[in-house]
Order: sequence, then C-alpha cells, then structure tokens
Amino acid sequence: MDRGKSPVSTLTIGTMGYLGSEYLQYGKATEKADVLSYGVVILELASGRRPIERESESHKLVNLVDWVWKLHSGGKIIEAADKNINCIFGEKEMKTLLLIGLC
Repeated sequence: MDRGKSPVSTLTIGTMGYLGSEYLQYGKATEKADVLSYGVVILELASGRRPIERESESHKLVNLVDWVWKLHSGGKIIEAADKNINCIFGEKEMKTLLLIGLC
C-alpha cells in the first residue's frame, strides 16, 4: 500500500470455507478467523476434501466443517478420514487429527 493511502477496505476478500462467520458478518478479522482457517486446512488434509464441495447427487453445497461435525456428533468421525491415507495412520491418530481440526 502506498504511503498516505487509507488501509480501510470495504471488500471482503478470502476463500469460501476458510472465512469465519464473524468476518463475513462484521468485516473484522480476528485471531479466531486464523484459527478457523488452520482447522479447515487440517480437515482438508485428513479428509482429502475441499472446504466447500458440491454433492454429486443433489448438487447441494456441503461445508467441510459442518460435515465433519455431523459425523462427530453421530460418533462416526473416522468416516471423515481420507481412505487413501487412513491406512498409513492408526485410527486413534486419525481421530485425534480430525478432532484438532474441529477445535
């Protein structure tokens, strides 16, 4: 930014699925937004899914965090693990990684 220019921005810039709801609502970034983004990256790595995906059958948009929370609430969080890498890690380690992503 050039000197003397205002650092105020009126546009929300970011990638869907990584932005915290408080940032989208109020336009103010906090450390919570960074923590959320970090958790989303962890969930992406563990699940092999994108933060926002379209379901193949209904074409409905699915939020990764919501999807993993739903599995966790049903006691099936391990189903979120990427089948291609789940065999490399033990189930306990994968569950821990997914839980860290949700935290």
